[in-house]
Amino acid sequence: MNTVAVWENVEQLDKNKDGMEFKKDGILVVRTNSGSCATPPITYKNYNGIWKKTSDSTLVIIHGFWGGKLESNILIKTLNNKELIFEILDDKIIKN
Repeated sequence: MNTVAVWENVEQLDKNKDGMEFKKDGILVVRTNSGSCATPPITYKNYNGIWKKTSDSTLVIIHGFWGGKLESNILIKTLNNKELIFEILDDKIIKN
């Protein structure tokens, strides 16, 4: 089963929550937990990445995370000024 996520449009990423910032020229910033344990209290960190449109409704995103680098193919279900709803079609860890 694929994962569906909903992200609210905000002015800036919250220091204490997950989030993504899609910037111009394919630059991506992903805020997620900084370690493998997701038991509170959780410490968050920004990881750099890239995004690339692969069709009108799909993207590939590649970014760092605590365990290395992750590549995800996502399907955009809804995108408007308030929110992004997307489905993660697949994930894979990239080995350096």
